Amino acid sequence: MTFEEVLAWDAATDWSSAEVAPGAESDLLAALQGLWCARSEEEAVAAYWCLDNVVVVQGSVYGGAVLVVGPAVRMAVLGSVWTRRWALELVLQVVAGWSVGAAVGDRSLVEQSRAQVRCSIDLVYVLLSDPISDVRELAAEVLACCEVDPQRFDERLAWAAGCEAVEVTRVHLDRVRSAGLRAEE
Repeated sequence: MTFEEVLAWDAATDWSSAEVAPGAESDLLAALQGLWCARSEEEAVAAYWCLDNVVVVQGSVYGGAVLVVGPAVRMAVLGSVWTRRWALELVLQVVAGWSVGAAVGDRSLVEQSRAQVRCSIDLVYVLLSDPISDVRELAAEVLACCEVDPQRFDERLAWAAGCEAVEVTRVHLDRVRSAGLRAEE
């Protein structure tokens, strides 16, 4: 799959108008493409930081995050070994954050981002069977933030924890369940 195909669902997006952190300068499309095309851990990490320090800074979520989440979910499923982990890390930072400039407790940008994830939530569930443990654990945390059906969430995590090929540890499963990151129903 090409980068253009990853972005096909976002064809109408005006990337130039994306709200980013004050003082941040980044071409979101170039950073996403850098993450998609990463050929090493170092390249993926560098691309990740070009996005993380721009659309989400220490939990503060800016408007550009809503635009980045959809492509990042697709990259987490379809990307290289390096891309998957860092794309999912970006998604988690956004969906577990809080909206900047909003009243205390207002999570509108975060909720919009979570809604983007819910559009592709079955893809995130697939990542519970990823061969890389970091990806599986990040997927569980993203799901804890975004899934609005607690029964489905618990059943899928229990399935993943019970698979011989997938060792989502009981400790991690318990941590995700108790983290209090659940999506608002």
